[in-house]
Amino acid sequence: MSQSVNHFNGSIGANFRPHDNLILDGTFGVDYTSQFSESRRPFGWNINNYASEETEGARRTSDRSNMNLTLDVKATLNNDSQPAIYINTYCRRTGL
Repeated sequence: MSQSVNHFNGSIGANFRPHDNLILDGTFGVDYTSQFSESRRPFGWNINNYASEETEGARRTSDRSNMNLTLDVKATLNNDSQPAIYINTYCRRTGL
């Protein structure tokens, strides 16, 4: 049996200040995993006639991929006459 796994995890963030008292922040992230598995039984592996399954050989494969995307957007407003207002959103999409 053999198996190969690849994994990538990364993110990028940015902020923007359209006014002195307003800050917009955003972060985008990716988490990707890819896995391949293979198992083999060679042809004629039943040399002593003891085994009775798959005597002509077999090959099984499995190929799986999974991607998770995340997005986080925040806005912060600072005003001397009011307390700060925080708005947070979170989106997640899986299985792309």
